[in-house]
Amino acid sequence: CYMAKSEYLKAYDALKKHLAQNVSGEGWGNVAMVETLTALKRFNEAPPFVAFALKGAPYQSPIYCAAQVANAKLYEAQNDFSPACDYYRNALGDRPWTYFDAWIGFGECLMKMKNWSEAYKYLDEMLTTRQTIKGLNYERVHLDLGICLLAKGNHQGAIDHWHQCLEYNHDNKEAHLQLAMILDAENHISSAIKEYRNFVRLCDDPKNFAPDKAIRSKQVETRIALLEEKLNSAGPAPRAQMTPYMLM
Repeated sequence: CYMAKSEYLKAYDALKKHLAQNVSGEGWGNVAMVETLTALKRFNEAPPFVAFALKGAPYQSPIYCAAQVANAKLYEAQNDFSPACDYYRNALGDRPWTYFDAWIGFGECLMKMKNWSEAYKYLDEMLTTRQTIKGLNYERVHLDLGICLLAKGNHQGAIDHWHQCLEYNHDNKEAHLQLAMILDAENHISSAIKEYRNFVRLCDDPKNFAPDKAIRSKQVETRIALLEEKLNSAGPAPRAQMTPYMLM
C-alpha cells in the first residue's frame, strides 16, 4: 500500500517489522524490501534481502523471477548496467520467454549500454513471438524500438515506430518528443514545433508527474522560441544536435 503511493520510508518501516519475525522465510516481503531500499537509494542495504528472497526458491518460480528483477533494478539504479542485464536475463529463464518486466528491462539495459543492435533484436522479438506475454506494453516497446533505429541511423524506421506508439497512446509524451527532435534535425520546423508543443502540453498535465518535468519542459519551450524566431526570419534555425535519449 505504501509502495503504491511512493511512501517508501513508511513502506520500509512496515516491512522491517514484518520481516523481523522471519526474515529468511518470507520471499515476497524480501523482494518488496529490495524494491523499497532501491527507491530510497540505500543500495548497500539491499543485497542480503535478495539472498533471503532467493533462498530455497525453485528455478523460474514466481518468487525466483521477481527477486532476479528486483536485483536487476537495484544495479540499474546505480547505473551498473552489465550485471543488471545478467539478472534480467536470469529472470527470463529458459525459452520461450513470457515475463514482460524482465524482457523489457533486459532490452532497455542493452539500450543504456548502447548495444543498439542486440537491444533491437530482443525488443522486436516481443512483437513477433507466438507466446502470450502477460502485461505486454506495446507503446513502450515501439518507443524503445524507435530509439534503437534512430541510433542505428534509420530515421524513417524510428518515425514509424513512434507513430505506432502513439496509436496505442496518443498522449505518450516521449514519443512526441522523439518525433519533434527528429523533425527538428531534418529541418521540418513547423512539424517539429507542433510535436514539441504536444510534449510541453503533456508535461503540464498533473497526471504525467515526473521529477524533472519542469526542467525538460523549459528546455523544450526554449527550443520552440528559437524555432519560431527563425521561422519568421530569413535564415534557417540551427539544427538540433540529436542523440538517442536527448532530453529524456
